[in-house]
Amino acid sequence: MICSMPEPAPPTDNASIKATVARLIEDGRAFADAELAYVRTEIDARRELAATGLAGMAAAAILGFAALVALLVGLIFTLAQMIALWQAVLAVTAGALLIAAVLAVWAKGRLGAAVRPFEEHDD
Repeated sequence: MICSMPEPAPPTDNASIKATVARLIEDGRAFADAELAYVRTEIDARRELAATGLAGMAAAAILGFAALVALLVGLIFTLAQMIALWQAVLAVTAGALLIAAVLAVWAKGRLGAAVRPFEEHDD
């Protein structure tokens, strides 16, 4: 034997319709409030993850920059054994500026492509 729930009787007066609509509105607001609280909690958790990730990236960038400076200084001292110190400084600085210029031109092209709209294809 299958048990089934009886169907609710249709409301017969305006008072019960108003009460039903009021409950529906109240339930909708409660659902929206719960959904908003959930989204806020998720955003807070993601913000915390992003903050610690950015702090780690900043530390890595600082250490990477320090290593690059140490490498360039070492290169200057190595070249200074073969040529005059001022020539070694000039050569290493010029090389670093050349690499920086090439990277800047490349990055400018990539950024320009990022802001340009994609061309639509005729299919």
